[in-house]
Parts: sequence; structure tokens; C-alpha cells
Amino acid sequence: MEAVYRSELERLCEDGAALLTELPPDAALRAWMGRYADFVATKRGMAEALRAVVAAGAVTSSQTREQLGAAAGAMLAAGVDAGLLRADVRAEDVVASLAGILLAATSREQADRMLDLLAAGLRA
Repeated sequence: MEAVYRSELERLCEDGAALLTELPPDAALRAWMGRYADFVATKRGMAEALRAVVAAGAVTSSQTREQLGAAAGAMLAAGVDAGLLRADVRAEDVVASLAGILLAATSREQADRMLDLLAAGLRA
């Protein structure tokens, strides 16, 4: 379970860099948000198993936030450099916002609308 989680998290974070090669930074960040939503959705069914992994200390929420923050930060920096994203946004705030949206949304459709709102608020 731990190895699968780590592998999928690493792939998600690497997706950010790959998306930056294909899309403008603002679009890459929004596409990555959708992939993050998919990542979270697949973990909901494994919640109990993941809690056991976290309780054992094998994976920590701070490690996960750090990895996600680095991925989001790279996309934010590219967006700032391109003049597409706001310079006053912290990566950790984006990651926390994503978590809040995905916890609050009652459907994927609603989550996508909320992610669109977040992405719009990040644009310069």
C-alpha cells in the first residue's frame, strides 16, 4: 500500500512538469488540479488502509504536502514568469485550497467548477 501510494504521488507530482512542456502554465496548473482530484478520488476507497500507513509513520501528511507544494510551486513560478499567474500566491495555499475543495465537493462536477474558480483566482 505504501509503495503504491508513494509511486502514484510521485507520478502526480511529475505530471506537473510534463504538463508545463505541453501547455501554458495557467492551463498546466488547472490540468494538474484535475489530476490531483483524480488522485484523491482513487484514495477515498482506500481510506482505512491509508490511515494505517500514516499511523505507522510510513507516510506523513507533511511529506505529501511538501511534494505537492513543490509541484504546484513549479507551475506557479512558470506562470508568474510568463505573466499568467499572480506573484503573491504561495504553493502551500494552493495545495490547502485543493484539499478543501475536494473535501467539500459533493460530486466531481462540483469539484471541477470549484477548481475552475480557484484557477481563475490565480490568474494575473
